[in-house]
Amino acid sequence: MTGISRIISAAKSADTGSHRNESVTERDSSFSRVLSEKLEQDLKEKAITITSPSLSDNGIYGGLINGTGAVEMLLANAARSGNMGDAETALFLACIMMQSMNSSEEMSAMLGVISPLISNLKGDISDLKGSIMQSDFSPYILSRLDISVFKSSIPPQISPTGRAIVPSEAWKPTSPAIVSTPNDRSPQKLRLVIDQFNVETSERYRPYRRERDTYCNIFLWDVTNALNCEIPHFVDPVTGNPRKYPDIEGAIELGAVQIEDWLVKYGGAYGWREVDAATAQEYANRGKPAVTTAGSIGHVQVVCPSNDGKFDPILGVTVAQAGSRNTGYTHISRIYDSVSLSKIRYFVHE
Repeated sequence: MTGISRIISAAKSADTGSHRNESVTERDSSFSRVLSEKLEQDLKEKAITITSPSLSDNGIYGGLINGTGAVEMLLANAARSGNMGDAETALFLACIMMQSMNSSEEMSAMLGVISPLISNLKGDISDLKGSIMQSDFSPYILSRLDISVFKSSIPPQISPTGRAIVPSEAWKPTSPAIVSTPNDRSPQKLRLVIDQFNVETSERYRPYRRERDTYCNIFLWDVTNALNCEIPHFVDPVTGNPRKYPDIEGAIELGAVQIEDWLVKYGGAYGWREVDAATAQEYANRGKPAVTTAGSIGHVQVVCPSNDGKFDPILGVTVAQAGSRNTGYTHISRIYDSVSLSKIRYFVHE
């Protein structure tokens, strides 16, 4: 393990607090603080010094808030030497800087410096992009880098390829190839909508690919978006209104616990209502959207049509889910024990 991978590993090992119940801001701040300390140590070991007065008052991290010298230096070194480790370090430093910026204009100026320097790098930069895009910085910062620096296109609403486009980055929306509208519901169609995301094998939902993270909320977002009844991942912090990528500046992300809160507080305005388990299964068996939440347990699922078209009151509803275990079909009682099952809430979309 070398370069930025070693630094990130050390930073994550030192950043031992659980991210599951932290806000996005708290998570980003914790990760970037520890990462900045590791990067500062690494730069010192490389004997890279910063001579600009604006970078000399508070050490490398404090100074970088107001300057781009180290980023430019590292990217220039990478262009000359072909060392992608220097380029990775530069982009992580840039992420730390952008996190502290007060306006999108400042961020645009930083990206304007970085973009041509990245274009000077020789060879394949896909690994460099992957390393940055899978970091713990906020989706807004990463999306700005992705679009402005790596020139990635914004995913289309509907896939033009006949197959769903499923990015590995969980904060990007998918582009479903199979969709269902309120005028086009059937159990067969609902099954096709769910299956197109390949929840059991897709890298997008692979558990623990970023430390403790699982992706039940992302799978729920993807399926309900394809069903034209989106339970959003990004919402306005004041109104609770869904926000559409890439317009996510200032938006908050909904984890599994926050999804239940959103459904209770705002869901009715978007066609969602709470029901019992039997009704949720009935809706899914008719091809209509139905989901489960689990309160403080922090898990959500998609209710899917049962194979026999019935509701089993002993085994419970049939579900598809991402989580610590990814499955396209199982009974809910195989996921939760009896105590946890008593906390499950069911919501359907009209």
